[in-house]
Amino acid sequence: MLDGEIVVVGLQGLDFDALQQRIHPAASRIERLARETPASFVAFDLIALDGKDLSSLPQQERRLLLQALLFDAALPIHLSPMTTSHALALEWLRSFEGASLDGVVAKAADGPYRQASARC
Repeated sequence: MLDGEIVVVGLQGLDFDALQQRIHPAASRIERLARETPASFVAFDLIALDGKDLSSLPQQERRLLLQALLFDAALPIHLSPMTTSHALALEWLRSFEGASLDGVVAKAADGPYRQASARC
């Protein structure tokens, strides 16, 4: 079980509107939009593997397992970038702000999995 996000990348960066268009009951429209605006999955965390709950493991251990799991994953599956550098995380925010990046996920390296909470 992975924690991640489904994204559609457009000319201006991440395109949430195009992603929302993919939610449709007609199979023919879903197939057409899948060709015209392909989606990708970006994995952030590994919560369970082979039926074993990993949520209590420290994030750094879950990240290593996630990296091993996705080592040779085929597109459109991606592993999110990760850093322990505050300066690099700020640079990512600055450089990707125009691409509709909403933010970064911050996790304690020695902490268990915690579900993100939405904040307005």
